[in-house]
Amino acid sequence: MVDELKALSEDAEEPGLSIEPGGSAVVWSEFEEPGGAESIGFLAAIIILLVTFGSILAMLLPIMMALFGIGIGLSLMFLFANFLNVPDFAP
Repeated sequence: MVDELKALSEDAEEPGLSIEPGGSAVVWSEFEEPGGAESIGFLAAIIILLVTFGSILAMLLPIMMALFGIGIGLSLMFLFANFLNVPDFAP
């Protein structure tokens, strides 16, 4: 249904007229699960840190701190979402 709405809005466009469908249905239809780019960046960070520091233990410390920071940030966001309004685009 959302694809039909997007096709209809593209067909109705004329010079000086721009139609952009919106709303939660359109936002959720365009949502892509994270995965590919994040995992490539994570692997690149591991390789760069391993080459730079020359030690697995020295490479693991910044990686684990980053993952710990992401976990704490997401935990706090989920906690505060019980009391505050959180936008729809937040995880």
